[in-house]
Amino acid sequence: MALSISNEIEHIRFDLIGWKMRESKTCSFSDEEVELAIEEYKRFLILKIDNPNVNFAPTDLMDEVWHFHILDTKRYSTNCHNMFGKFLHHAPSYGPYEQPSKEKELSNSFERMSTLYRERYGHDPITRIGSCSSACSGVDSCSDE
Repeated sequence: MALSISNEIEHIRFDLIGWKMRESKTCSFSDEEVELAIEEYKRFLILKIDNPNVNFAPTDLMDEVWHFHILDTKRYSTNCHNMFGKFLHHAPSYGPYEQPSKEKELSNSFERMSTLYRERYGHDPITRIGSCSSACSGVDSCSDE
């Protein structure tokens, strides 16, 4: 199954996502950071494939690529169905508009991802200091809702 997972991830048009990130006025990543972020996003997708019923939040690098990936809704939907058999929803955080418990939930969700990441890759997830890692509260369990 790992081979097919890898193949499905490699079919994502990361060349287009990377180009869009580099050309965007809203993305402040250097070319090297874009490449690193794409690799980290691939790791995030692998973790989600391996743990479909676990809710966890991405790092800032992962989340930035996810934002650009999801903008191409048709490709994103196709990619999700190929990888997960379902659409993978993104659940953004709304900061001060959230319930106070949401911050704790976000922290727990990020820690779950970090634990899974360390178990699989042998080190902590790579993050970018000073970016918006708190902007995303994570993913659902690949539901169709």
